[in-house]
Amino acid sequence: MDIITRGQWGSTRDVFRAGIVAPGRRVGVVLHHSVTGQGGSRSAVQDLLRMIERLDRDTNHWPGTYNYAVDYAGRVYEMSGRDGVGTHAAGHNTAYWGICFIGDGRKSYPSDAQRATAALVSELQVAAGHPLQVVGHQDVNETECPGALIEATLHAAAPSDAMLTVDGRLGPATVSLLQQRLRTAGLYDGPVDGRIDVPHSATVAALQTYLNAHGAHLVVDGAGLWQTGTPSATITALQTWLGTPADGTLSLPSSAAVKALQVRLNGGPL
Repeated sequence: MDIITRGQWGSTRDVFRAGIVAPGRRVGVVLHHSVTGQGGSRSAVQDLLRMIERLDRDTNHWPGTYNYAVDYAGRVYEMSGRDGVGTHAAGHNTAYWGICFIGDGRKSYPSDAQRATAALVSELQVAAGHPLQVVGHQDVNETECPGALIEATLHAAAPSDAMLTVDGRLGPATVSLLQQRLRTAGLYDGPVDGRIDVPHSATVAALQTYLNAHGAHLVVDGAGLWQTGTPSATITALQTWLGTPADGTLSLPSSAAVKALQVRLNGGPL
């Protein structure tokens, strides 16, 4: 996903004064709100980000800030970033990334911001290599942050499925959970049977439709999702969406792209 870097939005702080931590050591994400206006443009949001920086650095004298921010239009901004230790939730800054919605989560939480936050969490899960717990600030500290509207989406989106083993194998359990996620997205109405039919699979057709909505240009023919070492355009598009090397093949016995897909499926909605 596209992330607006600190340099692009005009950050001036030394973001690593609180230290750095490898993504694999993270266990979750804490959601916040800034309790400010939402801004009405990218430049207005960037003014708010610089204000937050000045508050954290000059008033609070904190060595870091949130790891990322998301605005009303679904734009994602790097703050302390993926590796930086944030200063957003006391006692949980090393283990958890902090994502802040620029706005007031008691009054508004636009759908574009929700989708961007979910996509960012998925990216962080891939970086971590395992499922992440997603909580509101009030779930870990005594606070009303991130506001009732944001907190409500957390509970509504909490997955009830058993977690997949992240083994890189495109087996029946992985396919079944993919079918469930595609059904939740309104793209699939077939059975949740863990099977990919040949030569045409309704599951693959639904996945192709989903990938096309995220920038791919696939023929929706229901073919091309297999773990045989044989390349396909569908696999290339899937790998591109997942952010793994896009060579068009799912390697045997274990595929990095399937591992990334399993992490995303474990995290909730696609």
